Amino acid sequence: MAQEIEREVNDIKKIQIGAHHTEVVKIEALKQDFLIKQHENEMVQKASSTQELEEVKDDGQVYKLIGPALIPQTLVDAKTNVAKRLEFIAKEL
Repeated sequence: MAQEIEREVNDIKKIQIGAHHTEVVKIEALKQDFLIKQHENEMVQKASSTQELEEVKDDGQVYKLIGPALIPQTLVDAKTNVAKRLEFIAKEL
């Protein structure tokens, strides 16, 4: 009887460890995704502050790529969106 209980306890521990490992892997994958997005947005922000978005004139067009489509966006909205994404990513990390 004691051996049977011990086997069941060991089986439960193995299941818990396996489930924990799966959760850790999922969390690490999410963290990696956020770090990649953070890096991409930082690059956009750096580029925008030194070159690309700063060089756009007030009447110029800025586009956001959404899926296969380019959607027009105001210059202010583009800069604001990048800053907000970086804030969100920082909070998630």
